[in-house]
Parts: sequence; structure tokens; C-alpha cells
Amino acid sequence: MKILSASYLLPIFSPPIREGAVVIDKEKIVETGPRKKIEKKYPTASREEFDNAVLMPGLVNADSHLELSSLEGTTSPSFIDWFFACLEHQQKITPEERRRNIQEGSQRLLRSGTTCIGDVGGYTGIVSDIAETPLRMVLFPEIMTSAGESISDHYQASLEIVEEILSRQSERITAGIAPYSAYTLSRHLLKIIAVHARQTKIPVKIHAATSFAEMQFFFESRGEIAEALFPRLGWTDSLPPAHRKTPIEFLHSIGFLESAPILVGCLHLSDKDLPLLVRSKSKVVWRPRVQKYFQLGETPVSKIQKAKIPLGLGTNGLGGRHSLSLWDEMRAVKTACTAEDLIRLATEGGARVLGLQDQIGTIEKGKKADLICVKIPLSLVKSRSRAALFQHLVDQTTEKEILATYIDGQSIKV
Repeated sequence: MKILSASYLLPIFSPPIREGAVVIDKEKIVETGPRKKIEKKYPTASREEFDNAVLMPGLVNADSHLELSSLEGTTSPSFIDWFFACLEHQQKITPEERRRNIQEGSQRLLRSGTTCIGDVGGYTGIVSDIAETPLRMVLFPEIMTSAGESISDHYQASLEIVEEILSRQSERITAGIAPYSAYTLSRHLLKIIAVHARQTKIPVKIHAATSFAEMQFFFESRGEIAEALFPRLGWTDSLPPAHRKTPIEFLHSIGFLESAPILVGCLHLSDKDLPLLVRSKSKVVWRPRVQKYFQLGETPVSKIQKAKIPLGLGTNGLGGRHSLSLWDEMRAVKTACTAEDLIRLATEGGARVLGLQDQIGTIEKGKKADLICVKIPLSLVKSRSRAALFQHLVDQTTEKEILATYIDGQSIKV
């Protein structure tokens, strides 16, 4: 049993505790509270003290693509060009390169204070290597295909990876599945995926309502997806009739929302979409930097939060040019969110999106001890300002300020 203490303890679900401490027994949190009270109650526990520092939950990156780390891709901020750069990368990447990307990306995440990710990609032949990283992971084998490639074979290969991950019965690494989008897969396959996810109780993640082009495609069967993406895929004879629905309404109409999916994007939501997300218990991932880079629009964060739809932050991936730091993601936000709101989204919010809210995301009794310690200046310790504390964390935290990282109560050296 050990006690970690710092100038501030941020439980997230409750107000900060000045001179706070947390008691850890093996991988679990036993108790939290003021340092003096905790140390008096547990006099024989070992102690680790962090002065001029904040002890808080590890960050949760709800959507990452670690295998894209080596992707140079295109410098054009065109989503269509980027889609095909990713598709080509996925088809050509070797297991060795994918393994290296995931290992190096994991180290980058840990250095910036992220302790859990929901990663999307291909994991054939490297699941055992991934299991060696200390990160907590939900791995989502991606179903993304083009003409000339058997979608049924791709789907079956993804299911085999899911089974391999689940067969390990790891408490730290589990699996979901990630069909890329509703416009790259048939409605029949999407139905099958949704049913399988419900039956096996695994999370499913999909891009949805990410752009105006997607809205135009599902409503009118025209626009950039119909006129640029489909022809480049060789699907010139596969253009569907106008659905006269939003992407969310389409997913609802085929029963996909019944799987309570994680929806990456949701920038363009109609008034009818929000009730559908609420009833289906869908979750949403917000990616501010990707959205800004591709000029996709702004996520209606206030409406999503008002509807009490779980919302988390993700970095997604823009290849080697893109950092995996959630602090950078938070700094990219230019909406009315407060710094405290952003940190909650990057911890508790991400945990809820990944279905791990009973294990991580806050510092409270019974949860896993996934924690980080962040250095802050003495002047901030003395100020006693809650708003200033959260604002400083968002504005100033880099890898240099991460003093310590714990996963399952174990100190992680990076």
C-alpha cells in the first residue's frame, strides 16, 4: 500500500483537494482526501510526495490511429486526398512498420500524460507485441476497403483479430470493431456488424456526420463523396439513390444505432439527430485539430452536452506531422468550453466514450490507479484559484511538466 500526495488532487468528479492524497493498494484506489488525514489513517503506507504539482487522472484519448505515425500523406487539406493516402498506407504497411509505429506512438502518448487510448487500425500479427505496452487500450480493428478487395475477407480478418485480443482476457487491453463509415460499407454489412457488436458486447466505432459532403451524400446522393470519392474507388456503378436522410437518420434506419456506437465526428447534426443519439445511448468523439485542418466545421459541443450525450476528446491522426498530445488538442479549442470542461472531457469524458467509466477517468475509491502528476509553479499553488489552476494546466502543460505516470498503480518509466 502506498500514498501519493501533491499540492492539488484533482478527483474530476468533485472539487480539487488542496494538499491532497490518494491511497493505492495494488492496482486500485483505496481512498482520497487531505494529505494529513490520509497519512494519519495509513501510517505504515509508503509515501511519494510531489510538491508544486497536481495529481490527476491519466488522460484518455478516445480516438487515435497510431499506425499512421509513419504516414507522410498529402500536404493538401483535402479530405478526399487524405482518405486515399490512408487507404494506400493501410494496404502497404508491413507488420514490422505497424509494430514500430504503435510502440513509438505509445511512448509519445505516455510522455504527454495519456494512459488510455481507443486506437483504430490493423493489428494482424502484432497483438502479442501490443500487449507489452503499459498503456490501457481498446483496440478497434478497422474495416476499410476499396474495389478489388474482398470486403467479406476483410471483415472476417477483423473479427479474427477481435477474437485474438479478447482471448487474452486482459484487464488492460480489450477490443472493439471500427467500420470506417456508412458511405464506404454496404447497409447489409453495417447491419451484420451492429448485430455482432450487440451479441458480443464489444464497442463499435464509426465516422459519422463528419462533413457537409457526407450530409449531401446521404440526403441527395451527390457532392464530393459521390462525384470524387466513389469514382476513385472504382464504384461508378454503386451510387445509391438519394436517401433523403441525415447520416444519423440513415444509421438509425438500418438499426446500426442499436449497437450504441461511438460516433467519430458528429459535426453536422439536425434537430432530429440528437434525440436519436440520446435514445440509442450513442457516444461522440470530438477531434478539434483534425476538424480545423480539413475545415470540416465545428462540433455542436453545447448541444451534445445539454443532451447529456457522452463526449470525449481524440487526436485521430494526421501522420508524422500531428502530435498525439491531448493537451495540444485542448489548446486547439476555440469554443466557450472552460479549461475545467476540457480536462473533464480528456479524462472522465473519454472513459465514458470507451465504456471504461467504472474503471478510470476519475480519482475515486475502487477505480484503477491510472494517474499522472503534473508540475505547476509555486505562484499557482499559493493563488488558490480553481479557475487559474485548470487554465494553467490546459495552456502550459507539455511533456516536460509530466513528472510521473501510473497505470494500475505502477510507476511507468518513459
